[in-house]
Amino acid sequence: MKDFNEFLNENKNLEWEDIFGKKHSHIDTLKKDIVDGLVHIIMDENKISEKAFEKIDDVISDVKSKINDEIISEAEIHLQSGKRMSLFYEQLYDKLF
Repeated sequence: MKDFNEFLNENKNLEWEDIFGKKHSHIDTLKKDIVDGLVHIIMDENKISEKAFEKIDDVISDVKSKINDEIISEAEIHLQSGKRMSLFYEQLYDKLF
C-alpha cells in the first residue's frame, strides 16, 4: 500500500476547470493572484481610482513584466508554508517597487 505522501506527489496536478470549461493551471492562478495583490497595493499607495482604467492597465502591464519564475517559486514556497499571501505581496512590493 502506498503511503499518503506518495499519493499526494502523484496527484499534485492542481489544474482546475472553470464553469465555461476553460482549464487553469495552478501556476497561472498563482501568477494572477500575485499580479492582483501587487496591483491592489500600488493602487492604494498611489491613490489610483478604480475608474482610472488607463492607469490601472499601465500598472497591470508593469507588474506583469516584473513577475518571473523566481517570484512564482518564492510565492509557491510561501503558500505551502501556510503564511498569508498578503504578507508576501507586501514584501514583494517593497522589493520590486
